Amino acid sequence: MARTKKTAEKKTSNTLANKLSRLGIARDQDLVLHLPLRYEDRTQLCPLEAVKPGRAWQIEGTVINTDIQYRPRRQLVCLIEDGEAKLVLRFFNFYPSQQKALAVGKLVRAFGDVREGYFGMEMVHPSFHVVACGTPLPDRLTPVYPTTAGLSQEHLRKLVQGALAKNPALLAETLPPWTSCCAASPRRPKRISSAGSAAGRSSSRLEPSASAGAGCA
Repeated sequence: MARTKKTAEKKTSNTLANKLSRLGIARDQDLVLHLPLRYEDRTQLCPLEAVKPGRAWQIEGTVINTDIQYRPRRQLVCLIEDGEAKLVLRFFNFYPSQQKALAVGKLVRAFGDVREGYFGMEMVHPSFHVVACGTPLPDRLTPVYPTTAGLSQEHLRKLVQGALAKNPALLAETLPPWTSCCAASPRRPKRISSAGSAAGRSSSRLEPSASAGAGCA
């Protein structure tokens, strides 16, 4: 009975709603305000022969071998090639679905940091997709969000995009209209000017020009 209750609690904790709640997300607006940590440039491909260690690259290659190795620890190792060049994709934590996706003959597009390995260039835990030949590249930078266990970046991006598509008003301008006027012109609205003038009169240390520029910063 106790084991059944514990299993039920574990299943409940693995629901999408529970994963999102750990990130403080309870509604669509929370998704929109869940800002990225950084952006990755996946708008270009680098030929395997031109890849250098020490930075992140996006590459494409055909899988020529995938197997599970056990030394020094259990890992999924996939070898891809592009012409004469080869690169290893290495995963220390993986799912059976990933092993199945990386079948021999599949064309894989991967993004990750490249390093020197025992058998040449390799990526450790890259993000990857199986693609068709000629699949277009993204036309914008790819956001990388704060996430939690069991919630992939790809899934989180789709949730954010879905929230925006469902309610475009979430992207509506929230700043007062006069702020755009202020940015376009060095002159401030009369309300602000008068307030700035009063502040200038009340303090001899503030120059009128300085108080006028503060509202447009």
